Amino acid sequence: ALNTADHASARASYKKVIDSPFFTTVQTKAQQGMMLRNAMVLANEGGDFTSAISFGAKLAAIGPIDDQSAIALAVAYYGNKDYATAKAVAQKAIDAGTKPSEVAAEIVTKSSVNGH
Repeated sequence: ALNTADHASARASYKKVIDSPFFTTVQTKAQQGMMLRNAMVLANEGGDFTSAISFGAKLAAIGPIDDQSAIALAVAYYGNKDYATAKAVAQKAIDAGTKPSEVAAEIVTKSSVNGH
């Protein structure tokens, strides 16, 4: 579905695989991380911020998340109107990153403007 640009179907497929009881037993940690990152991005794209946050939490439970995943998670929190958490996650990504992300900086600024 992803190769045909049918992102809604791809998102549903990722969700089905991630929700499977076999996800953590059959997939390696690296495979789980890749699937969770992709699912988080697709959920954000579809405006399903609650699912994106859930995928991000599962990704963080596996181990440290990379800067790009942290930004996707910050976008999800921002889209879910949890500005304080969006700002904290984005700021942490900025602080940990080798170079500041424009998206992370924008989230921090917009979250501050929203008074949260």
